[in-house]
Order: sequence, then structure tokens, then C-alpha cells
Amino acid sequence: PPVLGSRESASLGMGCLRNGDEAMMTVNYGPREIRGHLETLGFTFYANDDILVPDYGTLSHGESEGDWHCRTCSHNTILVDGKPQDPAARCNVKLHCFGSSFQSIECEASDCYPGVTHTRRLAMVGSICIISDTIASEEEHQYDWTMRCEGDPVLIGEYDPAEVDIGDTHSVAAAARAFRIRDELCVDWSCTNGRLGMSMW
Repeated sequence: PPVLGSRESASLGMGCLRNGDEAMMTVNYGPREIRGHLETLGFTFYANDDILVPDYGTLSHGESEGDWHCRTCSHNTILVDGKPQDPAARCNVKLHCFGSSFQSIECEASDCYPGVTHTRRLAMVGSICIISDTIASEEEHQYDWTMRCEGDPVLIGEYDPAEVDIGDTHSVAAAARAFRIRDELCVDWSCTNGRLGMSMW
């Protein structure tokens, strides 16, 4: 069988971090024209023979949710001021390291939102993935970190409830619950073939 390793594909505009068959993480740094979605620096995560953090792509033929699947709010990336990204040129892949036990890639997008530069660093050790985002701008903005996950999420720890207005951008989705986070967020998911744990600082 072929040996599956980490790589970046300029033709697809995708970076892939892979630990054999155990785990895989992808990041999209290609221009919108490749797939028609406003999803620059969106990521996915696969482990335990399951797509734990999916990119839902498009609906089956004949189904309709408007253009929701093409919009930024439906992907695992950063949303600025609740608005969709501008169609972007290819991101700058600043560095990558595809070693035998550690894989990483760093991409920078500066034309998705006027005046905002988003740098996303992804690293993987075994089946642990780390995502670090740096966002720079001269103006003040609201930043939403979005992630889609299959399964049943459970909050670990105590959090104060909060009111949230997700606005028209998320018109297809609704906020079932909202919480105020002070220092750290811990979530545990029961998925089809295992569990996904997430911590955010």
C-alpha cells in the first residue's frame, strides 16, 4: 500500500498534516475559484477512522439551503464582524515541517477582509492537533472562531450562561446555548468511533 504522509498541494490549494493512518488535518489556503467556497484557512480533522471536524461541502442534488454551504460561517475558520470573506487570492504558505513525528504548516491570508491579516498555524503530534491563530488589524473588529463537529458535545467545567445574537450571517443555524468564557473552554465530544476533546485558551 502507498505510504501516506504530510504534503501541500498547490493545485488544490490544500495543506495536509498526516500521521500515517492514525490522524489527518487539512487546511485550505487556495483561492476561492478552486471550489467556489469562501473558506480560506478553514481546517478539518480526521482520527479514529472518523471525520471528527468535517467540512460539509455541498448538499445533495435537489436539496437547497441557499448558498449556506459556500459561506464563511459554515466553515471552520475565522469570521470577521459576522461577514463573509472576500474572494481571496492564494494564501502565503510561510513555512511547513513534515517530519516523522511532528508536522506543521503556517499560512497567512491578508485579502479575505480589508485591513485584516490572519495567520493560522497548525501542528500535529500523534493524534493531537494544535491550532494557533494570530489576527492583526488597525481597526477593532469582532472575531468569531467557528468549528463544526459531529457527535454530542459536553462542556467540561462550569460556565456562566450568556445572551448571544448571531445575526443574519448564521441565518440557517440557531444558537441553542451560549456561555461566557473567562480563561479556558473545555469540551468533550462523543463521536461515532471515539471521542474528541477540545481545549481553547
